Amino acid sequence: MKLSDHDFFAGDDDLCDLIRERIARSKRTSVDVVGEVHRWLEAHPSIVDRPAVVDTLIDALAGEGPERRELLERIARESPRLREAVGVSLIMDELFLTEPADSAPAAPSEPAAGIRLPYSVGRADPSGRGRYELIRRLDEGADGLVYLALDRELGSDCAASVVAIKALRAPVGEDLGRLLEEARRCRRVKHPGVVKVFDVGEDDRLGAFIVFEHCEGMTLREWAPRVDSRRRRDRVLSVAAETARAVAAIHRSGLAHGDLHPGNVIVDAGDRVSVIDFGVGRSLGAGPAGAGIGAVGFAAPERINPTDEADAQVADVYSLGALVYWMIVGESPHGRGLRSVERSLLGADAVPKRMDVVARFDRQTALVVQRALCSDPSRRLRSAEEFAADLDRCRRREPLEWVRTGPVRRARLAVRRAPVASALVSAALVVAVGGGVAALSQHWRAREAEMASALRVAEADLRAERASRARTEAQLESAAQAHRLAESAMRFARAAAVRSPSLQLLVPLILLEAGSGDQAFISRDVLAEESRSVRIQMLQDALAEDFGWAEQDLRRVYARALLARWLWQEGRPEEARAAVDAAIDELSRFDLEASPLMAGLVDLKRSIGDHGNSTTDAGADRRADDQAGGGDGV
Repeated sequence: MKLSDHDFFAGDDDLCDLIRERIARSKRTSVDVVGEVHRWLEAHPSIVDRPAVVDTLIDALAGEGPERRELLERIARESPRLREAVGVSLIMDELFLTEPADSAPAAPSEPAAGIRLPYSVGRADPSGRGRYELIRRLDEGADGLVYLALDRELGSDCAASVVAIKALRAPVGEDLGRLLEEARRCRRVKHPGVVKVFDVGEDDRLGAFIVFEHCEGMTLREWAPRVDSRRRRDRVLSVAAETARAVAAIHRSGLAHGDLHPGNVIVDAGDRVSVIDFGVGRSLGAGPAGAGIGAVGFAAPERINPTDEADAQVADVYSLGALVYWMIVGESPHGRGLRSVERSLLGADAVPKRMDVVARFDRQTALVVQRALCSDPSRRLRSAEEFAADLDRCRRREPLEWVRTGPVRRARLAVRRAPVASALVSAALVVAVGGGVAALSQHWRAREAEMASALRVAEADLRAERASRARTEAQLESAAQAHRLAESAMRFARAAAVRSPSLQLLVPLILLEAGSGDQAFISRDVLAEESRSVRIQMLQDALAEDFGWAEQDLRRVYARALLARWLWQEGRPEEARAAVDAAIDELSRFDLEASPLMAGLVDLKRSIGDHGNSTTDAGADRRADDQAGGGDGV
């Protein structure tokens, strides 16, 4: 809770705010106020040289409770250095809740304080006793004493027989007649929230007096700290609005209250309001608004410097705003220190310093209170009735007519105004929206199911197509592999046949090439693709490579004999004759002229030669015929 040395470099206003914040944050109901003051003085001795800060410290520690005065007197006794500051606080308390003591006139020639109770006043009955019997003194104000009295005409067995009587002190330079006339005018006010004026009169010893209705309950000063925090907002706004309506009734009767403060408002157990004490009441327009200042803490700035143009009704509106501010914040809008009061009443501070507390209490209420507390009367709310209507709107959480409210703010007010209905409407909207969302969701789920089914069918078709393609590719791969195997087998068979010393190995090859071989070994399609010329070329290539044959190898003879036969079958006799000649030459090296192989080669050579001669003769005959026929033959 202590302050640092750096904090004391701040101005008085900032330091006062800091002290209030620190004390409010750490204060407990059981705190020893006097001991706490001493601890502050020991920790910060220089605080005594700053009167405004000392006033704030004392006020913040003493609080607003009923024990405030006792605590202040104890601080003054035990802390001599603060005695002067405590005296200022006590004087300010009196100024804030009553009229200044020095503005009170001298008492009547027979002081009321010297009356011995019980005492009778009013018209005397046949027995010589007055109508009203003063029982005990209730209160003492700046403008007179208030007594509890009994009305003998109504008897003692009914509540209406108990009344309140105020003995008036006449203002300086003003006779009792005018006050009595104003009291008679007060009887015109008919409103349940305004205390009734029953009678007026004069007494030799008591002086002029007014008989009021006696109201049971607590003053607003006693009631406000006891309000339950859970219902504080609604109760404060309700009591404030009822007070404003009561003041509006006074205004409609051509009067002004002029001294509104927490001590002049009575609140009963049912929160019903009674505005009392017309001690400064006067006719509207009968004089300047400053004819009576009233409690300084709740007085409008124009009452300090009164003018003939000042409106007492608008000054009462300021006091109503000050009452609401006090109920919410706990202090007057003018503050407590002398400097703060001076700045506020002279118009230097346009807005009370702690208006943020009112805004946290309720934002709209802060707007209404701020407008009621405007230092310029022309910009203030013009009537107490308008002030009451605005407070009712705040309590019901309705938008203010003179404030531009956006749709979001209106929606928030509507929710706060009727939370149950708003909850039901929200629930209905949720159900409706939820139903729509459910229907839409069901529709989309059905669509998703259809799309999923179509997707599954498409995927199945795609898988079938892929399987078919895979089977086709497998078949193609199998065929290609078989082709490769066949080619490899063919090459192997050719090589083996060419290398073989016997023509018997050439027979399987010839059978395979003719298409009569084993189909499992080589397919007929592969054989069909190779013509005789291709086989001839392959055998010629084989002879050219020799396959590692020796110079005298019978396999050469077999290969050349086979080549000669194929060439002859292909219709190439010249090449066939050359091949068979080569084979005969090869065979002659082995001394096998009498072998069957040599006989076969000779027969093949003879067949090739005969075929070539017959072909030549036939060609010559055709040419002769053509010449004889004149070129017409084919």
